[in-house]
Amino acid sequence: MSHLFVANGTHQHQQFMYRVLGVNYSKDEYRPPRRLEIPAGRQQKFPEDFTEDQLEDVIKQLEQYGAVPVSDLHVLHPRALVYKVDRKPIEADEIDEARSQDEEARQEVSAQQLENAGLAQFASVASRDNGHLQSTSLEVTQLNDVDDKAAKNGVDVEVNVSPKNTGKSSTERRKRN
Repeated sequence: MSHLFVANGTHQHQQFMYRVLGVNYSKDEYRPPRRLEIPAGRQQKFPEDFTEDQLEDVIKQLEQYGAVPVSDLHVLHPRALVYKVDRKPIEADEIDEARSQDEEARQEVSAQQLENAGLAQFASVASRDNGHLQSTSLEVTQLNDVDDKAAKNGVDVEVNVSPKNTGKSSTERRKRN
């Protein structure tokens, strides 16, 4: 008999809520919701022995909330869980790979959000330049390390926008909450 294992490839604890099909396997008859706690970087085995229909349904629920099979780790995105239907648990190196890919995906999302925040400054710079801002270079510098205290009080950034071919530069310092 195969077991369903789910691993948490993130640095945050996850709680997966799911429902199991009822006795007659009707899509209209579900048992009450259940919760599976999955600590960061660990895995859990679902406590039930699922029938084929139940297993397929629980996997659909996992995938609906971002879980991917261990064989598809390359499509991992932030906050994704990985699962495996087998007699053996998920290997530790597969969980480590999921964690490293989660970190990489989160860094990409963070970089994109930082870039978008910097691009939002164009409107304020263009208004000071009578709306003639055509092409610019943008440099966003984080002025302090982010720790728990800094995250609560905001992060100091410096935005330097230089319209091309003008030799002028506009610098703003802001605190982002």
